[in-house]
Amino acid sequence: MAHHETMAHHETATPSPAQFRHMGDLLVEMIAAALHGDQVGGSDTEPNTDFDDWAHLYSLAVFHSVEPLTWAGMSESTRSHLPEEIAAKWQNAADLALFRQFTYDAERSSILSDFRRAGLSWLPLKGIVTATYYPQPGLRSMGDQDLVFGFVEYDPSSETSEDSETSGNPGEWRFRGSTEVERAAMEAKAAETATAIMTAHGYTATNVWERELAFAKGGISFELHRCIVVDSEKTEGYYDDSMIRYYRNPWRLAVPDGDPHGDPHGNPDGDDHNIDGDPHAPHAPHAGGFHWRPEDEYVFHVAHMMKHYRSSGFGLRFLADEAVFCRRFGEHTSQPFDWDYIHAQLDELELARFERTVRRLSLALFDHPRDWRRHVDESERRLFEEIVTSGVYGTRRNGLTKRFRRQQEALESTRENQPQSAHERSTTGAESPRLRHMRTGFARTGFMRTGVLYGLRRIYPPRSWVEQPFPRWADARWKRALLPLYRLSRGLRQHPKDLLFELKLMLRK
Repeated sequence: MAHHETMAHHETATPSPAQFRHMGDLLVEMIAAALHGDQVGGSDTEPNTDFDDWAHLYSLAVFHSVEPLTWAGMSESTRSHLPEEIAAKWQNAADLALFRQFTYDAERSSILSDFRRAGLSWLPLKGIVTATYYPQPGLRSMGDQDLVFGFVEYDPSSETSEDSETSGNPGEWRFRGSTEVERAAMEAKAAETATAIMTAHGYTATNVWERELAFAKGGISFELHRCIVVDSEKTEGYYDDSMIRYYRNPWRLAVPDGDPHGDPHGNPDGDDHNIDGDPHAPHAPHAGGFHWRPEDEYVFHVAHMMKHYRSSGFGLRFLADEAVFCRRFGEHTSQPFDWDYIHAQLDELELARFERTVRRLSLALFDHPRDWRRHVDESERRLFEEIVTSGVYGTRRNGLTKRFRRQQEALESTRENQPQSAHERSTTGAESPRLRHMRTGFARTGFMRTGVLYGLRRIYPPRSWVEQPFPRWADARWKRALLPLYRLSRGLRQHPKDLLFELKLMLRK
């Protein structure tokens, strides 16, 4: 799920960078207070009575999807200084977040009961899990519910793998099927089964593509993931080869619910997990819920955050999630993180440096909200300025700029006749033979320009990209040939200024 709004979407005038920083600091104070169970403007602090731009501050909270957190961090004294209309909107957003969390819990329980009866398994991701680590329900907003689903089985051959021997995990789970053909057939059956269940619960399919099925009913939605990563995300530069390999099988790290040690034959809660009836059968199918260990949840949280950073940016809610993870599984808690394991996984994913930077910034912000800049270095201060202007999932212009820079870096490598690294290849992605021929031709004649190739790829993206935002246009070549006209007309209607911004990117020297 990607939001590419800007502050201008909520207000007619966009704040200046200095205003963004000041309002970002105010939101940080409120979030920190909520996470600590305190309130800004309470008995130990003075309310910000000199601040009068509450409309923009509320818009910034919406932009970052932290309305419930910031409302919880305000005392009654502070709230009394808000204009009545803004206070009503803010409280309504907070109340709605709590209502949505309870509604999602009830809906999910009902749907997953039918999943179990149909032999399906599921693995909750992202906000479903993270929201439970916050100090109280309703503090973390959620746009949708993310679940990996499918027919899965235990893979006994993984018991002898080097990874299982060193990690203590007795083995791995996988999508059911001994061959690629069998797994594809079971995946299609799982999608058909899940769609029938969601339809029976009153949901309508809103999107179907390689990675997921999306369903909506009223104001709530579910994203059912066939997988976590797809090659098209590598093509776009969101994931690199290491992450594609690591998350290719999302069940590899999963543990059946009620079985914290990962025993594939354990059945402590009395449910008929093994639907063939023999708990020791090779390739035993499993129906029911799975979970990742907290360490693996955290690693995926970092990987998902990096995906958004590479794509178009991320906002304060990700930083709040970071702080919540570190506190919930801190050194002096009953279940501290195994940081040796986490660091090993992050090294494998080449995310260790990014994680350290984000963790330092997050803990400084929410442990020292009034003087956090004293606790970080210049690079982390710059990161905060980027984050506060990005919104919860980044902005369209951030995404355009980051995509253009990736293209520019890849083409500079080609100009210098240097072989590309694995990372560079992953950010450039696979090209069609036609585009490869054109790129080579440009290089020979000396007229290769980043903007030219960038424009070609934007006008004629690969089918794997088209399938996500425009699934109805992806199934035939003639439709894909006409798609640029549709995208142009829609862009001129919906965000003409962003089109002009992208055109300037392409034409600049």
